[in-house]
Amino acid sequence: MTAGGVSHLGGVEIGVQDLDLSAEFYEKVWALTPIERTRDAVYFRASGPEHYVLAIHRRLQAEFVRLRLGADDRDAVNGL
Repeated sequence: MTAGGVSHLGGVEIGVQDLDLSAEFYEKVWALTPIERTRDAVYFRASGPEHYVLAIHRRLQAEFVRLRLGADDRDAVNGL
């Protein structure tokens, strides 16, 4: 996935209407590990090096929130 200095996908954040039901799905079906939970968000870890790969946020409607991309070093970040 090297394009323009981007080396990897760091994580995805989405908005969900039912935080509890969605958290249960990602934990039980996708086997992600919840690592932090607030009143309005849950962060999940997978088996790779990223601290979290998925964050779900309580929203009035389902929506895309954020995409986190990674780069190999500071020069690659500066080039972006």
